[in-house]
Amino acid sequence: MPARKEVLQQKSNPTSQTMAAHALQQRATAQTKDQTSRMTQIIPAILTKNADRARSQLTEIAKHGNKVHLDIMDGNFVPNKTFTPATVPKLRTKVQKIIHAMCYHPEWYVKEWRGCKVLFHAEACPNLAETARALRKTGKRPGIVLSPESPVRLIEPALRYVDEVLVMTVHPGFMGQKFLARPLRKVPRIKQLKKSIKVSVDGGVHHDTAHLIAKVGADIVYVGSELWKGAYGVNLENLKKCLK
Repeated sequence: MPARKEVLQQKSNPTSQTMAAHALQQRATAQTKDQTSRMTQIIPAILTKNADRARSQLTEIAKHGNKVHLDIMDGNFVPNKTFTPATVPKLRTKVQKIIHAMCYHPEWYVKEWRGCKVLFHAEACPNLAETARALRKTGKRPGIVLSPESPVRLIEPALRYVDEVLVMTVHPGFMGQKFLARPLRKVPRIKQLKKSIKVSVDGGVHHDTAHLIAKVGADIVYVGSELWKGAYGVNLENLKKCLK
């Protein structure tokens, strides 16, 4: 009888090994899918005063993606100006517009920004929750932006009203600035406060800084000048490789 039992066990081993191998393969596939889903997404940014230039850039963006980050500045919150909020609906495109509102009272422009996602600065609004609720009238859930020196605690009361926090790694207002690594510490902290939140990074992103952003777990990176130096499509693909 012991010999017969040993034979039966030997016969069952191949099946057990096959099942174990299949389970391992499934786990590996799930991990690969999870890593792919967590790969940092690149969204191009446009910062210009010239509406015609913005239209030209939108045409190029539409060939490679479906979202764009539009920097809107009024010259008051930051010392720079772009095209006005009223220009946004005139920029006809199938690309989803994400407005980075570097201005005071972003809720004043709900009509002009209807259908757009709006990211507003915590430093520009005295009542974040109230501003967030007002901006939901655009039809999209808004996001909050934190400038480099602003602490995470500033936005904690309003996290329930937004689905994204943008961490600035340059001082807002101009493209092409030097990357500031210290604000990246905020990314994991924000994710601890709200697991479902998307955390994005904007400012000074290029081939030498992209891996730092991916390492801290940022979901989205907004990129401007690095993509517009030369061939947009080539620059986009090269930057994607740095984020893997």
